[in-house]
Amino acid sequence: MTALRVVLQEKSTVTIEQSEYLHGVMNQLSANYNIDAYLYYLKRQADLLSKQYSQYILQEKNLSEY
Repeated sequence: MTALRVVLQEKSTVTIEQSEYLHGVMNQLSANYNIDAYLYYLKRQADLLSKQYSQYILQEKNLSEY
């Protein structure tokens, strides 16, 4: 995993975070499901996507005003 982490860290569109939770944390059918972690990572993903695509959203908004 360390080699993969090194390669991915170089990508501008990749964010790496180590979670304290186990695999399946966001799957309601998993024994490792955790609603608090699910909500945290759902918000985290939305925040990251919003940050990454905010310039495009603003451009579309400006274009639609014409």
